Amino acid sequence: MCEAALGADDPLAEVRALVAAGDPDSLNGALAALLAMGRDETRPDPVRIEALTMAARMSDPQTFDPGASPFAEPDGGMARRLYLGAAELGSEDARRAAARLEE
Repeated sequence: MCEAALGADDPLAEVRALVAAGDPDSLNGALAALLAMGRDETRPDPVRIEALTMAARMSDPQTFDPGASPFAEPDGGMARRLYLGAAELGSEDARRAAARLEE
């Protein structure tokens, strides 16, 4: 699932479809694809920012949705690290979200 999403013309749309499917395999595939996109320096920064932010929201206590996350419970530390990755790429929204989780 992850490889198919990463190779798609619009990988973020493919990830959204995996999340919408909501089954554990799809959610795990979506997270793997988001993390791979976020770390892929050959992708445009806006895509990397969106991928890291989407992954962060899967574990952010404020946005956690058990039906749209592969995690059993939120993990603020993980969300903060992912938001910081997006912030390093220039996302002010991600910087604010990371700061919120620091408190």
